[in-house]
Amino acid sequence: MSEQFEQKPSMDLEGVKPLTLEKESPIKIWGGVTDPEKHNPKNFRYLVHAFNPFATASQPLVAISAELSGAYKVDKTEGDQSINLFDEPERLGERVSLSMSLIDQDHTGTWGEGGIIVEAPEENIVITSPTDTGSHNSSKDFLRKQAQGQPRLSGEELLQSTTPGIYNEVVAFAKSESGKPLRLKGFFIKVDKNGQPLDSFVAQKMRQHAARLNLPLVEIQVLGPYEQEMFKIAENDIWAHYRGNRYNLGSENPEFAFNAYDDKVDTFFPSPQEIEEVVAHFRERGDINEAQAQQILERYIIADARRKSPKIEYDPKTSEISRVTIKDGYGKDAIEYWLSPSGYCWRVNMEEYKKALREMSLNPQRIRDAYEFLRYQTPLSSSQILSILESRKEMMEPEEYEKIIGFFIGIKDKIDQVYQLMSLMSKKSSYKYNF
Repeated sequence: MSEQFEQKPSMDLEGVKPLTLEKESPIKIWGGVTDPEKHNPKNFRYLVHAFNPFATASQPLVAISAELSGAYKVDKTEGDQSINLFDEPERLGERVSLSMSLIDQDHTGTWGEGGIIVEAPEENIVITSPTDTGSHNSSKDFLRKQAQGQPRLSGEELLQSTTPGIYNEVVAFAKSESGKPLRLKGFFIKVDKNGQPLDSFVAQKMRQHAARLNLPLVEIQVLGPYEQEMFKIAENDIWAHYRGNRYNLGSENPEFAFNAYDDKVDTFFPSPQEIEEVVAHFRERGDINEAQAQQILERYIIADARRKSPKIEYDPKTSEISRVTIKDGYGKDAIEYWLSPSGYCWRVNMEEYKKALREMSLNPQRIRDAYEFLRYQTPLSSSQILSILESRKEMMEPEEYEKIIGFFIGIKDKIDQVYQLMSLMSKKSSYKYNF
């Protein structure tokens, strides 16, 4: 029994190196970015992908046209560029590539007013440019060719060559050749000096994602482009910056005369009271005299009347009236009346209409209420339309007015039929309005 358990001679391990596991080298992150968990509004740097409602809708068309023209072929094994990051930002690593901008406290230019904060390994970076490069993100081969001859800038170099107010572009593969993915680090929204989001729809969505994914949401305060007061008389225009807005106080082009722009560069037509305040301010400041101020106000009255005058569109084939548009209201309270030969005639809240367009552009696959358009459109009865047309009589040439009245009489019965139909639809919808 003892022989069975005979002790074996011990092994000589002298000179044998112990087995050690090789440590993976840390991933080098591009751009010298800071941690959004520790946001410092006076000292930050983020790589961001912003959402732009109106431009987003055109992206698939750009990709399709480029593929059809032979610019490149889409290889589905490289990733799925159709993934909607506005709905599923956590899937950014499954795409082919991502266009982004590097921002800091002195360079806040982005493609949209909110989006995602991304961490990118150095080996994923393909293109770095101080301006928009117009990249086609669905093809790695196309991006590699586009990057040829372009310098690969560091984060510091890129910011130094970026003009404040203009967004730069950084393009990165969603996954590098060695499999390293882009990582979602947080979300950002832009706010004005009062802390209000520059795009409330995008801001709401980013807040929802931040709460759902337990990631930080950073608010980046930006000053509007028209914060500094300015009054300039050019050859064909007069421009003024006042209280964060840009006012055209006279233009030879009637389409643009007295249009104004807010801090989001959205256009609007100011009210008489607003124009009077702007003109009075710069008159008191000495930029214009009393006669010039009076001339601006008189021109405004003419421009406002021209804007409110009905605009008639004609069918190019039949030369019949195809649509009549009548504008009313000012600023965020602007409305339009849309008259159609089909009898569908609407009073449209333009602010709500623009919001709906942004929502549809960013989320085209969302299932919508069949009557959702009633949120911003109210049907008009024939008596309401007649009253509107009569109020515009003095703004129109007699023959033009008679033409519109004739058009109205020809569709009056259709208008009332549609109005009754819309009344029934309203009872089935969650979007209510008063008739």
